Amino acid sequence: MYELAFHPAVTRDLRGLDKITRLRILDKMQWLLEHVDEMRHKLLTAQWARTYRSRVGDYRVVCGIDREQNKVIVYAVGHRREIYRLR
Repeated sequence: MYELAFHPAVTRDLRGLDKITRLRILDKMQWLLEHVDEMRHKLLTAQWARTYRSRVGDYRVVCGIDREQNKVIVYAVGHRREIYRLR
């Protein structure tokens, strides 16, 4: 079973969202934990090397998988028009 880990900025990003959107994103993260081996989300490149994105409406969840430590690490959560800008 995989464990969920957050980059420190993700907590701040989630607090800035409305409750319904936040719950939808957290539900998606839980789904990702249960289906890591089936992950078919788009693999990203450039500044997000070896990370995946997952779509939740107009929002994106950018995460990576650490298979050695059995962790899914969430690096960023944000609106699709802003999420891929350098942080």
